[in-house]
Amino acid sequence: ALCSPYCLIEIEYARLLGKRVIPINQMVIFKVEERDLSETDQLVLRNFYFSHGISDPQIKTNQQVLERSLNIIGRTDWLDGKEILSDEACNKLAAWANSYENHWHRHEDPSYLQNLELPQFGESLDSLGSVIERLFLVFNRHQKYVKQHTVLLNQALSWSRNHRSPRDLLVGKEREESERWLLLDFKDGEQPPCIPPLLLCEFISESKRNALNLFSDVFICHSSQDIAWTHQISAALFRQAITIWQREKDVQGGMSAIGAIQNGIIQANTILFLVSSASIHEMQCLQELQFAANYDKRIIPVFCEKVNVDDLPDVLKNMQLIDFYGNSIKATGQLLATLAKDHDYFYKYTVFLAAALKWQGQNKNQGLLLRGFNLENAELWLTQGQQRIDYKPIALHHSFI
Repeated sequence: ALCSPYCLIEIEYARLLGKRVIPINQMVIFKVEERDLSETDQLVLRNFYFSHGISDPQIKTNQQVLERSLNIIGRTDWLDGKEILSDEACNKLAAWANSYENHWHRHEDPSYLQNLELPQFGESLDSLGSVIERLFLVFNRHQKYVKQHTVLLNQALSWSRNHRSPRDLLVGKEREESERWLLLDFKDGEQPPCIPPLLLCEFISESKRNALNLFSDVFICHSSQDIAWTHQISAALFRQAITIWQREKDVQGGMSAIGAIQNGIIQANTILFLVSSASIHEMQCLQELQFAANYDKRIIPVFCEKVNVDDLPDVLKNMQLIDFYGNSIKATGQLLATLAKDHDYFYKYTVFLAAALKWQGQNKNQGLLLRGFNLENAELWLTQGQQRIDYKPIALHHSFI
């Protein structure tokens, strides 16, 4: 199995989906007599990696398959179901299995297994009963968490296949439970049994954003040359159910790109400006930065390469920066902590600003003014905001409230 390109595809896909993988050690090997894979097997592997957007490791031999399999599964924490197999027994096993190989590889109707005599090769060191008992212990551990992973993953895949239609997003109690599941903290060094893949994190985050009328926690202002950094930072934020306005998804056909971007800035609690030698000179980035500054939006400069501080736009020069270029792990923690600080204040800042701009844009339509509890809430926010040192409510907030 460790040398099978078809088994490799299965565990590659399982890893891609963040599934729990339980390796059972019948006989681990680390080296084989190397031989080339057939052209067909090499093509199947290439097609798999290409179709799933995985960097092609250029696997051409059975030894390379073995090494890749071990790298994915790991070399520790296996459930032992070991056997002693001599070279002769291995050869007999290979010869016997060869006639069934295509059936297993291609997942054809497995009913032929019902009447199949399974011969014993070699000598068992671990009893089958012991293996099954330990397997059940693993199955029962974090069972509810793993089941939720499966349910949500299927919903996320369906959302992706349906062109990310808002109709397929989570709503109500189901959405709230999914967010709690994603943010579940495994304490005391305990590892989660499976890892939510990025698609699932984004699905939960986008469901949250949809429930908040497309208001976002973050708008990322970046140069087109810094797209790799944008994806890396976005992935870290999605894993914490933080909502992000995404240029490539939120600017749709037929829209005014400038209008959509400005609306994205208005409806975001925080603007992340990715600082690079490209972004600090790119006109579009500077225009977006200035537009955010005009409404006194919270701006966090994130360094993704070394840049002379003197070259920074004036808006950023006196701001506390976060250095992803030097230490991305530490920087991620700093960024998450900064976004969490005064989150409720900045959310209301964004909501009231968007409402005020709509009111202003409709010639101060009285039908859009706040009333009752909403007005009381806004007045309390305004009073508290006046006591802040930075990011106080702007004149438009005062006028509207």
